[in-house]
Amino acid sequence: MASFLSTPFGDLPLGDPPVEYVRRKTDGGGPPIIDRMPTLDVRDIPPVNRHETIHDEFEAMDPGDTLTIVNDHEPKPLFYEMAAEVEAFDEEGYQLTEAAPDEYRAEFPKLE
Repeated sequence: MASFLSTPFGDLPLGDPPVEYVRRKTDGGGPPIIDRMPTLDVRDIPPVNRHETIHDEFEAMDPGDTLTIVNDHEPKPLFYEMAAEVEAFDEEGYQLTEAAPDEYRAEFPKLE
């Protein structure tokens, strides 16, 4: 019998989900909360399918959520594509972190 995890993006089979959810701390001294902000590691997705997958995940998010993309290079073309084509993309809130030479984490926030 398969087990599933209910998410804002539908039910996902337990195991290796394509999207993980991260725990974030509150700004005040309160307890940590789970934001259900999706993280999508696209390094194993064929390059021809990456942008479509990212757009689908972004579209499925609620306003105010942030999609974190993990990639092996800085996603400048994706940033410019999102800024030009996706009205809900908050380009001023975009952030990029180089976690390792082959691991870039880009945050794509969705306008509220």
